[in-house]
Amino acid sequence: MKLHQVDLNLLVVFDAIHREQNLTRAAEKLGLSQPAMSHALSRLRELFQDPLFARSGRQMAPTPFARSLIVPVREALMNLERSLFPNQHFDPSQSARRFVVGLRDALETVWLPHLMEELQGEAGQLSLVSTRVARAELETELISGALDLAIEIPVPVSSAVRHQPVADTERLVVVARKGHPVIKGLDLARYLAQTHVVVSSRRRGPALEDMVLRQSGARRRVTLRCQNYHAAFQVVKSTDLLLTLPERLAKALNTGFDNVLLAFPTEAPALAIHMYWHSAMDNDPANAWLREQVLRLARSL
Repeated sequence: MKLHQVDLNLLVVFDAIHREQNLTRAAEKLGLSQPAMSHALSRLRELFQDPLFARSGRQMAPTPFARSLIVPVREALMNLERSLFPNQHFDPSQSARRFVVGLRDALETVWLPHLMEELQGEAGQLSLVSTRVARAELETELISGALDLAIEIPVPVSSAVRHQPVADTERLVVVARKGHPVIKGLDLARYLAQTHVVVSSRRRGPALEDMVLRQSGARRRVTLRCQNYHAAFQVVKSTDLLLTLPERLAKALNTGFDNVLLAFPTEAPALAIHMYWHSAMDNDPANAWLREQVLRLARSL
């Protein structure tokens, strides 16, 4: 197969389907009818001799070959666009772009309301998807284009992924029910003597506070591991379990629970929070605009 035999418009269709993972949404983004989109996908499958996308519920999941193809295709399309339209800029007030951002629960609760306030004020037609991404998969998700941006603590990544610090983790606090005996004076010994709840998407493994404790040879007893901070606050309110988490998040979540917030009984070093994006997006006007909104939000917080 020679390049002159390839309809480059098909690569635009491929990129749109991979980005949206939905045929109808991809068609709407490109201004194509559903039959035209289906026909283009059939031509793509014939061109590459691969199914490329398989239905999984309402989504079109990329095949392994499609995942391997998306990065070079996307980089080629962006290079071509920059060459043909060097002065192109991103106008957030006119764009209906859909951004996908990797955010964990703790950051989502604190950052997302402020970020959406910024976007709604300047870019009312934009939409944002906030999703949890396993740290081990962060680089793959960014390179594939499934994520536009991620906000995370330091994660090992290759040179294909850019990152910069935007904030520091906050000080930790301990949440206890009203009337809990530890309220009268929480030191490290009393903290370790209690039972604890951890919020995590993982089935096992230490939380940040466990790693801090282990530096001094201390260990605590975790009797509940759950996935949701709201559920953890409810458990704390009705039991003697303690919950440890960042202060700003604790204050935001404690409304309506009336639990007590106590200082974490040992010093916890701050970790930098980084913003991550794929290097192919360095000069993408839309991605650059989103990064600037995150930086502005980080400064204000």
